[in-house]
Amino acid sequence: MPGLGALINAQALVMAIILTCFPPKPVEQPPAKANFPAIADLQAGLSSTDPITRSKAVTAVGELAGSLESSRVDLLKALEDDHDETVRADAAQVLGQLGSPARVTFPILLHVAETDRSEKVRKQADRALKKLKAPNRDDLAEFLVVLNSKGSYAGMRSTAALALGRIGPEARDAVFDLSK
Repeated sequence: MPGLGALINAQALVMAIILTCFPPKPVEQPPAKANFPAIADLQAGLSSTDPITRSKAVTAVGELAGSLESSRVDLLKALEDDHDETVRADAAQVLGQLGSPARVTFPILLHVAETDRSEKVRKQADRALKKLKAPNRDDLAEFLVVLNSKGSYAGMRSTAALALGRIGPEARDAVFDLSK
């Protein structure tokens, strides 16, 4: 009669053969929710009856607003460089939702709307363009800040230069003053 150790080894060998021949199917994860719980908490904090909670929520919104520059850069990189069409389409959609702070990205959105290999991305970029509207004279100060920001992402600075070009002759004097 074989010993207990030999029996366990035989069972392990049989299990290894079975798992090698018939690997288990991967468990599919449910899709991630689009709305992050932290955002919902922040929204709840802003409408809280407790003034300390509201104050903390307001401070958090200020911190989020302060990170707008890096968010625009990350969205621009995703729009231009991500290999996945859904990520590029989502980046275009979010830029449209940002409104005027994202107007500096108008030239890139226009290029993507005309040339992206994905129809889904082109349509989403076109929707974002309609929300943003073309850059105009009121955007000069913002574009000049981005253009003059030496530590900024080079792609964002070149996008600001393109946006200034879309404004036309009205931007010429402002750009000339910047070069002094």
